[in-house]
Parts: sequence; C-alpha cells; structure tokens
Amino acid sequence: MNQEELARCHLIISHPTKPKFLAIRLSDGSWSPPWVSVPQAGFVGSRASDISRTVREQYGLNTTVLRQLFESRLYHCLELEVHSQAAAQNYKAIWVGAEDYRKFRNFPYEDYDPFELWLDGASRPEPPRGRLPWERPGWFRAAADWFTHQLETRHIQVTGSVQQLRAAWQSSAILRVRTSVGDHFLKAAFVAPPNEAALTLALSERWPELVPKPVSVDTRRDWLISPDYRGAVPAMMAAGDYARAARSLAQLQIESAEELDRWRQAGCIDRGPGILFDFLGSFDRLHPLLRSGRSPFDSGEMSSLNIKIKKLGDKCQQLSEHGIPDTLVYADFSPSNVYRREQGYWLTDWADSIISNPLFSLAWFIQAFLLDRQRRPDSGDSPDAVIEGVTDAYLAPFETFAPRPDGLREALNLAAELSTACRLQQWFELLPLLEPNSRASRRVEAAIRKTCRLWAAEEAGG
Repeated sequence: MNQEELARCHLIISHPTKPKFLAIRLSDGSWSPPWVSVPQAGFVGSRASDISRTVREQYGLNTTVLRQLFESRLYHCLELEVHSQAAAQNYKAIWVGAEDYRKFRNFPYEDYDPFELWLDGASRPEPPRGRLPWERPGWFRAAADWFTHQLETRHIQVTGSVQQLRAAWQSSAILRVRTSVGDHFLKAAFVAPPNEAALTLALSERWPELVPKPVSVDTRRDWLISPDYRGAVPAMMAAGDYARAARSLAQLQIESAEELDRWRQAGCIDRGPGILFDFLGSFDRLHPLLRSGRSPFDSGEMSSLNIKIKKLGDKCQQLSEHGIPDTLVYADFSPSNVYRREQGYWLTDWADSIISNPLFSLAWFIQAFLLDRQRRPDSGDSPDAVIEGVTDAYLAPFETFAPRPDGLREALNLAAELSTACRLQQWFELLPLLEPNSRASRRVEAAIRKTCRLWAAEEAGG
C-alpha cells in the first residue's frame, strides 16, 4: 500500500493582545511558525479536529481552527485560536511582529504572503467587512456553549467535548458532540439568504414527513442542531429509493407553489428563468472580474463568451414558455442529503434553496449523482438505470403542466443547460458579502472564471 502523501500546514497562533504570531526554534537554530503535516487529498478544514489534537500533542496548546489563509496541493496556512495551555511548553518560542517578520521572511509566493496579510489585518482595530462569523475569535466558545446548553435543556446528556467537524469553509461551519443518544451536530450557515435555520424549521412544520425538525434553532445567528441521520440508511442503495424520494420532492415543490410568500419570508430569493434572463442580459457586470487576475480573458475569449451568454438567454425564454410554475427549489438535492427511514425519506440541507423552475432540482441531483458515482463507481445499481428511474418518478407529478408528451423532457434539458448559469448568478451575488481577498472570495472568483472559461472554450470549439 502506498504511503499517504502529506502536505505541510503552517499555523498562525496569535498573541492574546498584540499583532504578533508564535514562532518556534528549530533544531538548526532558525525560527518558524508551528506546523503540522496533513494529507494532500481532501479539504484541510474537514481535518480541524485532527489538527487541533496534533497541536495539543506537539505544542501543548488547546486550539481550534479559525480560517485558512493559503492553500495549495503541498502547502496550507491556517490561523488558530488558542483557548488554553494543555501542557508545559518543551520548546523555545518567540512572538513575531511585522518588523521581526521582515528579518526572516522566506515565503515563496511573492504576490501573496499569508503572514504579511495576517500581520496587516491584526494591526487594525476591527476585522474587515465580510469576515465570516466562525472565523472570528470567540465564536467557537459561544457556539459550543449554546450547543451543549440546548442539548442539556432537552435532557440529552453530553458525553464528550465539542469538536470542529468542518472549519474554514465559506458557506458553513459544523460542530459535533457525542451524547447519550448518539452524535449531534450544530450547523452555522452563512449570512447570505436564505436563513437555513428558519427555513428548515418552517419546512419541517409544513412537511414533517419529509423534512426532519431540528433539535433546536437560533434563527438570529442561523444556527441549527440536528441528530446523526446516519442512523437511517442513505438512499443510495437502489434505484427505487432514489425514485421514491424524487417523487416525494416533486409533490412538495408543487404544493410549495401555493405559498411562495412564506418561503420568500424565510429568505428564499426569486431566481426564475425571467430573472436569470435579466442577469445574463447584464453580463457585462462580470467583465472587470474576468479581465483581471493572473490569467485575464483575451478578446477572443470574451467574444466567444458573449455568444454563449446570448444562447443561454434564449434558453431562459424557451424554458419560460413551457409554463411550469416557479416553486421552492431544493438546490442541494443529492445522494449525500437524502436518507431512508422506516416510513419514507428525510431531505436535509436546504441552505441554498431558491424560488425558480423546479426542474433545476432534478438537474442538480443528476449532476451530483454522476459525480458521486465517479468517486465510488461500484456503489449500487447502474447509473443509467438510477437516472432514468429518478427522472420518470420526478416528472410524473408535473405532467399536468405539460401540454405535449415530450414537453417535460425538453424543459428538463433546458434546465440542465441553464443550471450552471443559475449557480453563477448565485456566486456573483455572493461576492459583495464576502471578505475581500479571503479564501472564500478567491474560491468564488475562481469558480466564476472557470465556468466562463469553459463556456468560452465550448463556444469557440463549435
């Protein structure tokens, strides 16, 4: 068996009152920020608990991960929050400020140095606009205290310490704690609409047979507590499971069309085909982003992209002409969010829900399912059989909206072609809410550029 490939991860551990970070003396006499090794594969923020445990073992500090300042295949840089000293220090250490850092700076990426970025931010009186709540000192302790208090008031005995399950992520943070009745999770969602805590609670009241009621919510901070749904069996074992869950979702969406104002009040944004058409019609708003950065679009790419955008706009109008009413759209309908239980299915994770053409939900499910099968090719029935079964079951309740037998299939094909454009609109509207030059904003900008470059290449290739 091949040994797992590792990457180095530097840790920025800040002074409690001064804009300085910790550096330790190495065996060769040089100084370096603390570091740990992490697997190259996967998202480093999902290893937050492992990193904190290693820091406790190697450096004697109880910490949690705040944010990720740099990422590449071989190197990461994280900022940690220190909560207490776990053991006596057995290494030599100093606190490094901006002047000290200039003396031994050796970061290889000249155009972006996370240590300089951190020192500049630490010297300012307030965090920058858009800093995510879970990337701020004090957030973990407040969330953990609320988490355990809510469980205890419901007579659920906490049997372990609160741990970070996912940190340094742009859309949410997840904490986990062990209890006498199994693991429980706290999810904190991003400040962008919808308010997932309020929406999930409302959905669970309206469709209790499909959406599980959270153990507790804090709608002001968009926090919700859930049990471990893995006690149920993920609905990915048979084509029939997927199909029945899809049909249940379709019926939910049809019923949701009668009370769209309720879902708007929960923060769901209107992104129907007409609104997407307007967004594509003002696509020049994205031009400054596309023409900047390390690899700006050239005139040929921009020309090809503009032709593609015009074609997508035409498809928006074609989708509208099918007459399918806008409904609540479950944007995270995927194998990982559907669970089989004794009397049906649970549909979880409604964070990115919008109001739009319902067929986007099916288009995104098919994309997520195919991606899941690429990762796990030997997991269950043939992909074609699952997709065909899911499609038939999902479309059946919508047949009353289709004057022609093949109309729904045509509409689904249009929704599939427009699904990425719908995501791109969401990303573009998210950017102003994010901290400038943060990992989150850089990833969103990269996703926009990648999508547009693929569109331009597709159009140029005919």
